[in-house]
Amino acid sequence: MVITTGTQSELFAKHWLGLEDMAYVNVGIFTGAALKRCVQRGIPRATLVGMIGKFSKIAMGKFVTHVAGNKVDPVFLASLAAECGASDDVQAEMRDAASGRHFQEIALERDVMQVFDLVCERVCDAAQQYLGDRAGDLIVDAICFDFEGGILGKATTSTAPIPLVEAVASDD
Repeated sequence: MVITTGTQSELFAKHWLGLEDMAYVNVGIFTGAALKRCVQRGIPRATLVGMIGKFSKIAMGKFVTHVAGNKVDPVFLASLAAECGASDDVQAEMRDAASGRHFQEIALERDVMQVFDLVCERVCDAAQQYLGDRAGDLIVDAICFDFEGGILGKATTSTAPIPLVEAVASDD
């Protein structure tokens, strides 16, 4: 099952994952409910796909990601960049980011690419915490896309890698 946070991320996921259309579910802002439903239905693996804005919210444990209730927290994102070795100047610039996209632009410009894998790791961790006692019943993957469909970061709770389409996986 591929849980998408929007139409664009669904299109990107179809390119990279190459699954049947029925595998993709656009849950919009209701990621948490979708994860719980996967567990209830006995689905063994859920791949969350999205972009930095919604992923930053999920990484903080916010599973209803509507902009009205939860804004992107650039201070949180800058703290993750610090864990990846971003300089104090870069962190300061990131803390002032006006949006998730702006943070992404700074991270790319300042070559702090590892932050996207870390965001995805935190998405997986938050999903496992959200599922509580049932966390072991669901493998959770996270793939963060840029705005052109490239993969910025990815992580999984599985010991096996995320199954990307062979033909395009080498472009990663």
